[in-house]
Amino acid sequence: MKKSILALLVVMLLVGCSGNTKEAIDPTINTTVIQSENNVPNENKSTLAGMTAGEFKNQFNATAENHNLNQIVIKELSREFNDDSTMTFTYAFNENINMIMKTDKKLKLNEVFIVSNEDITADSGKDTLAVIASTTMTVNQDYGIEDVNELLTRLGWLAENSDPMSFTGSLDENGVFYKIKSQDNIVTFDIKPSSIETQNSQTTSDAEETENSAHLKESLGVTPEEFKVRFNGFTKELDLTMNIKSLPIDPDSIIKNFEYYFSDDLFLVGTINKESGEVRGISFNGRGDGTTESGGKLLIGAAAVFAATQPDATVQTGGGILQKLGLFEEGIDYENLDASTILNGLEYRVMSVKAMGTLMFMVNDASHIK
Repeated sequence: MKKSILALLVVMLLVGCSGNTKEAIDPTINTTVIQSENNVPNENKSTLAGMTAGEFKNQFNATAENHNLNQIVIKELSREFNDDSTMTFTYAFNENINMIMKTDKKLKLNEVFIVSNEDITADSGKDTLAVIASTTMTVNQDYGIEDVNELLTRLGWLAENSDPMSFTGSLDENGVFYKIKSQDNIVTFDIKPSSIETQNSQTTSDAEETENSAHLKESLGVTPEEFKVRFNGFTKELDLTMNIKSLPIDPDSIIKNFEYYFSDDLFLVGTINKESGEVRGISFNGRGDGTTESGGKLLIGAAAVFAATQPDATVQTGGGILQKLGLFEEGIDYENLDASTILNGLEYRVMSVKAMGTLMFMVNDASHIK
């Protein structure tokens, strides 16, 4: 399986490409990684932290075109303005591969996130691999395909004893934090600048320290275990076949978080307050298949998530929040939905992500709203 992934990556990015490689390499070579002469990582410094979304797009497209990958050229980014003066950009390469880019308040990128449900072990997964490789070379402009293969091996995805289809691993290198997770036929690839706190702890201003201190105090007032118990109780009461077995915390993440997939189309993402161990924020993401049943399941699941964050809540609590968000109004435009409300110090928000065809139901500490 691992060899087939490597072969696809080599074929897609080496055959017919110009530049960026030292030599064409036979994908049938019996090795798990294409090695450079010294097997030493390229010591270039990533440009991700200083790039705008437009600059990333232009460099990504130049990389794709240089490797004859016109099918993954980014045409037009969708954009959303966030309440905290940041922006989110999204792009759908096809119905299976999506990219989400987030900026800081200066509109410089602080995350590029790729999610795919293609089978990366088959020929049909070649575009996913091409997007991952092109993204890596975009933020490391001195990288060639050999460097990409070596990085994915150091990260562990292509390591000798790993299973690329059931894998979680991360790597902090040259100013960039990389993470790959593959589970239930979904592959995610996350790139962020290395922790600002780690890199610039000596130069953080008093204002930034105050902001960071307030940020660390953000909490929903519930631990992951308490959230799980409450959520499962509400879904059982609602006779909904949606149950959280466990919420393991990812030890490799710079920001402690958890992920839980109910299905390919429904999943939870949460962040943890490192000081208190409580949940700091939750996002319930999903999409229906056009049927009333699937849409109802999404809304009921969102109601259970919302209710699980409120003390002494009932199932009606979650439904009341959905009503305040306007989700029960006639003629609602789900494609352009963005609404929020505050209850007991928590902000509840629903937002559509057009490129992915999904709705995001989010809960955060309302203290971040100024």
